[in-house]
Amino acid sequence: MFRYLLLFLLLTVFESVTAQLCGGNYGEPVFTEDFGNNSLTGAIYGPALPAGVTTYRYKSVQDVQDGEYTISINGRYGLDSFFDTLDHTDDDEGEGYMLIVNADYDTGAFYRRTVSGLCEGQVFEFSAYFMNLLVSNFQYCDNVVPNNIIFQVEDGNGNVLGNLETGDINSTSTPQWRRYSFDFRVPSGVDSVEVVLINNGPGGCGNDLAIDDISFRACSSLSDIEASNADFESGVCKDDALTLELDPAGNPFDNPAFQWQRSVDDGNTWIDLNGETGSQLIISGFEEGWQYRYMAFEASNADSPNCMVASQPAIISIYAPEAGTPDPMLICDSDRDGLGIFNLTAFDEVLRNGRSDAEIMITYYESLNDASTNTNPIVGPETYESNSPTRSVYARLTDIDKGCYAVTNVDLELHQPPAVPLSFEYDQCDPDGDGITFYDLSRIPGILSLDSSLYTFYFYTDLNDARDNFVESSIVDIAAFRNDAFSTIYLNTVDEFGCFDTTEITLGITAIVLPADFEVVLSACDVNGNGVAQFDLNSAIAELQNTFSDPSGLIFKFYHSEEDALLGLNEITDLNYVNSNSAFGEILIVKIEDANNGGCVDLGPYVRLQIELLPEIQVISPVYLCDGSRSVVLRVSGNDPTYRYEWYDATGHLFAGGTRAEVFSEGDYTVKAISASPEKCESEALVTVLRSSQPVIAGVEIDDGSIAGENTIEVIATGMGDYEYSIDGINYVETSEFEGLSGGKYNIYVRDRNGCGTTVSEICVVGFPNYFSPNGDGVNDTWQAYGLNGDCADHAIVFVYDRYGKLLKQMTTTGSGWDGNFNGSPLPASDYWFRVENLDGTLISKGHFTLKR
Repeated sequence: MFRYLLLFLLLTVFESVTAQLCGGNYGEPVFTEDFGNNSLTGAIYGPALPAGVTTYRYKSVQDVQDGEYTISINGRYGLDSFFDTLDHTDDDEGEGYMLIVNADYDTGAFYRRTVSGLCEGQVFEFSAYFMNLLVSNFQYCDNVVPNNIIFQVEDGNGNVLGNLETGDINSTSTPQWRRYSFDFRVPSGVDSVEVVLINNGPGGCGNDLAIDDISFRACSSLSDIEASNADFESGVCKDDALTLELDPAGNPFDNPAFQWQRSVDDGNTWIDLNGETGSQLIISGFEEGWQYRYMAFEASNADSPNCMVASQPAIISIYAPEAGTPDPMLICDSDRDGLGIFNLTAFDEVLRNGRSDAEIMITYYESLNDASTNTNPIVGPETYESNSPTRSVYARLTDIDKGCYAVTNVDLELHQPPAVPLSFEYDQCDPDGDGITFYDLSRIPGILSLDSSLYTFYFYTDLNDARDNFVESSIVDIAAFRNDAFSTIYLNTVDEFGCFDTTEITLGITAIVLPADFEVVLSACDVNGNGVAQFDLNSAIAELQNTFSDPSGLIFKFYHSEEDALLGLNEITDLNYVNSNSAFGEILIVKIEDANNGGCVDLGPYVRLQIELLPEIQVISPVYLCDGSRSVVLRVSGNDPTYRYEWYDATGHLFAGGTRAEVFSEGDYTVKAISASPEKCESEALVTVLRSSQPVIAGVEIDDGSIAGENTIEVIATGMGDYEYSIDGINYVETSEFEGLSGGKYNIYVRDRNGCGTTVSEICVVGFPNYFSPNGDGVNDTWQAYGLNGDCADHAIVFVYDRYGKLLKQMTTTGSGWDGNFNGSPLPASDYWFRVENLDGTLISKGHFTLKR
């Protein structure tokens, strides 16, 4: 909050009330009372005034009543009815203190301070800042008492040397500092005075004030310093001798004395100039911004600084023409003789910095000393000769009107052109032999080992354009230059400074060396079946090298097309090449270059990439080793006599060759077919050998039907094979169940699908009625199994049981059947069970039927 109030105060126009005796200037304050600050303590209240300075009571709380005072950083800390405002100075070390007074009811002095070290006969200015602290709209005062203060200076005997009465100062709505000052003369024989502040108004609600920045300044009627140079204010020449002069009559002293001083730090520190005590000061060798002044004083007060008054300083401003800053002048030593001719006057326009030659004269020198002393100027600056790669010369700019000058350096640079071959032959192949072909000129700088990061390259068909480095006429399409009418072109190599040299390039035509039908064939197996494989082009290079007696200076490059090869485009750089551009085969263009000059030695479709198909191999798998057999033979079907076959077991052991292999155990076996081609492409197939066996018929379950032709059987076969079933030995089915059979004798066939044999078993199928009703009506009066014939009937016995397994009847299949009686007595209607067995007790059939009554 206080910081914002400070900003407000800084923007406030202070009222100043002055009573003057002095008709001239004032010196620096010889006494100041600003009541200190809180930079060390940070306290909002300062210490009490020394004893004897005031008769008022000191308070360090916000309760300053009539006849009391405080020292604080803000008026509000005196009373809350006072302005919330900072002191007058608020110095940089911290918040400044001010004297805050609530005037007593009785009038009288409330501040008295002795100031010593003054000079007798000297006029001084007393000044102080004053503020009415009461806010004008304060609501608790019925009759606000205005401020009325007398500022007074007395000698030691109470004689008044000067004073000023403020009169009634009413409160305001905003804080307002007022400066009050008056002049007084110190009497002879007096060197100390007392500052007295007197309350000239009654106490009560109001009459509350703040005092700050009480000071004394000595007065002098010093005249301004006069300079011998009429243009002193606009600046003097650095080498001039300058006379500064004061008017001895323009001072208030009876026996005046003077001391000249100099400051080289913007007036912060002043140093006496030895022996310079007269009315004139002659100076030379000064620097920009130096300040000079004189101190005036009574000769008798030479040892008292407080008795001296300083004149306004004379500030030195050095004038020199402002030189422009030209870029270095660069020329190229085109003839490489180590000398360069420079036109120094080309710097003039920039150096004059917008001024004309009628205002600024320029001369050039080889040394700074010559330029500064204006000796040995360069004669003929338009053709100045230098043999140094870099050097500076010095320009002296003289203002023709004022005579002042400035010296600045200008830089000269003599650059050597790039070191390039004078001539070069660049050969290219001409596949069709018509003498016209394409050249990739962009490769030439690299062949000549010219660094593209250091140089720029331009090609020309005209020597004059090359000599002038006329970029606009350079060859545009350097990557595909066609030599229609040119056998010679020119290369300019240009460095960063624009220096260049020219290489004459002869465009040569190379005849084809290798025979037209020459061909290197590279084969690869079609492993993935897509006609794409990887080829090692290093092997092609080896074969190509063998066609030359000395291939050491040759470079072999591969391309997809003749045009690409001529122009050096889309080179195949990966020598582990995959023919992804063309499946099942490809022709590559080979370009043979001279490693020394990059020229084409030969170019043609010299490499053919050939895809070898993998062998086709057919095998039967799985193959079964029958239980009880010692071995089984594995075979390759559809074999190609040009292939070689190899057989491997599961461990990778080669155990057989040819189209057949005998194995003695189950497991996985691999057969490889290897072609007779140079690549010996190979395929492989897996043959699995499994165990199998001839079936064993463990039994036949027969579901005899009560109606002829409706019997069902299910054959139960065991073994490790895959079995199929038949009841006629001809037609086999997967299911082991047969339905709709008439009663009688059958042969059951079970065959191993894996070829391990067939098993045959004979069975008898029995038919029977589901129920009978022995009621004497002649229909179904008895129950009997039927349908058996031949041996089945002759050797079959039928057993009938009740539900508890009690045997009720035993009979043959050829008898009359069972009448439903047991021991002559009829049995009740119920379900009954039967078994049909051979004489040896083996089961033929079983089931149940119903007796109805």
